[in-house]
Amino acid sequence: MPRTETMSRTDRRSLLKRAIGGAIGVTAASTFPTRWTRGSAGLGTAYAKTQVELPESLIVDFEKSMRGAVIRPSSPEYDTARRVWNAVIDRYPALVARCTSVEDIQTALQFAREHDLLTAMRCGAHNYGGTGTCDGGMVLDLSPFAGADIDVKEKVAYVKGGSGLGELDRASVPHGLATTAGVVSHTGIGGLATGGGQGRLGRKHGLTVDNILGVDIVTADGRLLHASSSENADLYWAVRGGGGNFGIVTTFKLQLHDFDPTITSFSYTFGAEHIPTVMSAFFDFAPTAPRELSASVGVRTSDNGEITCSISGTYIGKPDVAEKIVAPLQKLAPVLRTRFEGSEYVKLQSIVDGPKLSKGGTYMRAGMFNRVDPTQLISAVKEAAALKGPGLSIGFSSQAGAINDVAADATAFPHRDALYQCVVSTNWTDLSQTETQQEHVRQTWSILKPMSTGGVYVNCINDETPEDVRTSFLGSWNRLVAVKTKYDPGNFFRVNVNIPPRQA
Repeated sequence: MPRTETMSRTDRRSLLKRAIGGAIGVTAASTFPTRWTRGSAGLGTAYAKTQVELPESLIVDFEKSMRGAVIRPSSPEYDTARRVWNAVIDRYPALVARCTSVEDIQTALQFAREHDLLTAMRCGAHNYGGTGTCDGGMVLDLSPFAGADIDVKEKVAYVKGGSGLGELDRASVPHGLATTAGVVSHTGIGGLATGGGQGRLGRKHGLTVDNILGVDIVTADGRLLHASSSENADLYWAVRGGGGNFGIVTTFKLQLHDFDPTITSFSYTFGAEHIPTVMSAFFDFAPTAPRELSASVGVRTSDNGEITCSISGTYIGKPDVAEKIVAPLQKLAPVLRTRFEGSEYVKLQSIVDGPKLSKGGTYMRAGMFNRVDPTQLISAVKEAAALKGPGLSIGFSSQAGAINDVAADATAFPHRDALYQCVVSTNWTDLSQTETQQEHVRQTWSILKPMSTGGVYVNCINDETPEDVRTSFLGSWNRLVAVKTKYDPGNFFRVNVNIPPRQA
C-alpha cells in the first residue's frame, strides 16, 4: 500500500488551526490542508474537497437556523467536539453541527451541499478509521438526537439515529425484551446497525441488521424516506450492511425478542504451550454449541514477550446451565486464571466501555473464516504470536447460529457462511509509537489473511485499499453500487467505507 507523507502532530495541528480559523472568521477563501493518517489510499480516496469559502454571514445564518449548537474552532468546546474515540485520528473540521432533530439534520445537510462541504456523520464516533470526522469540512454529530421508545405489545423498538446502544438496552430490557446490539454501551446505533451489528445475542437472534424492520432515512438530496420490505426496498436492503453510504438514518425500527436479563460470562486462560489443544477444542466445540452461547478463543502477547491463550464468552441464561455446557473447556489444560459469574445483561453490556474519548490509539485488521483447518491455522497463529514487536491479541469469535440462517443476498451483509471472525488488534498510549504498533498488526494479519474468505465486516475496515473494500463485500458489491448510484449519484456521503456510484 502506498504511504502518504506525514508531518508531526504538533505542526499539523498548528497548520490546520490557522487555516480553519481564518476561513471561519473572515469572508476570504481559505485552503483547508487535507493530510490523512496512513490509509489515505483507502478510505481517504473519497475525500476530494480541499477548498471552501465560508463567509462569516453564512455561518451566522446557519447557526440561527439550527436548534442544536454549531461549534466553531474558536468555541471552548471545539477540541472535545472534534475528537473521536480513537486518539490516533487527529482531524480538524471547520464546523461541528450538533443535530437535535430530523429538521436539524436536513438543515445541516442542505448547508453542506450548498457550500460543497466535505461532510462526516457520527453517533458514537467509534469507527476505527475515524470516519466520524474530517479535516476542513463539517461533522454532523447526531449524539444529541437520541432515545428509544418501546412498543411492548408489538415487541418493537423505535430508536433515534444518534442513540448509544445502552439507551436501547436500558429501554427494552426492563420489559423483558432485547435485540442484538454490540458490546459497548456508548457505541452509536447508526454505525453499528448499518454495518451489520454483532453482539452477545447474535447467534440466538441474528445480527442487528437481521432485526431491522424499517428505517427513516435522510438521503443526499435532503428527502426523508421510509425504507422497509414494502417501501424503497432497494434502500432497505442496502442500509442493512452497506454502512453509511446511502443517507443518515434518523429512526431504526427494530424487532425485539423475549429475554431473561440474567446472563453468564466466563473466561479461562491457559499457558502458551496449550495453544494447539485449546484452539483445536474450540474449533470442534463452537459451531455446534447452543445458540445461547457466544464465545471466542484468543491468543494474547504482551510487551514483555508473555503469550497466553484463552476461551471466553457469555451464555444467555443462568450459571448452573452454563456451567454444564462450558465445563469441558475448563478441563482442556491447567488453567492460569478463571472467571465465571452471573450478571445482569445491561450491566454486562457496559463492563468494557472505557472512556468515550480514549487517550490512546487502537488498530485492527480482521476477516471472516469458514472452513478452518485447525492444524494449519494453529501453526499460523503460533508464527504470528512469535513475531517480535509490541503486544497484541489474535481472537476468533464464533459466528454461525442465527447469523447463518439468513441468505447471503437477503441483506447487504454477505458473510453468511462464516463460522468465525478473526480480529488482530492492539492498543497503546504513546502515540509516537503508532506506526510501530500498526505495522505489527499488519504483519500478523498477513500471516492469517490467506486462510480467510477475503470478506471483512464493514465495521472492522479502517485503512484498507478501495480494492480491499470492494472484495470485502463479496457478492453484494454490484448491487450496492446500483443503490448508491440511485440515491447518492454525486457521492455526497463519502467519508465512510466508501461505495462509489457509477460514473455517467
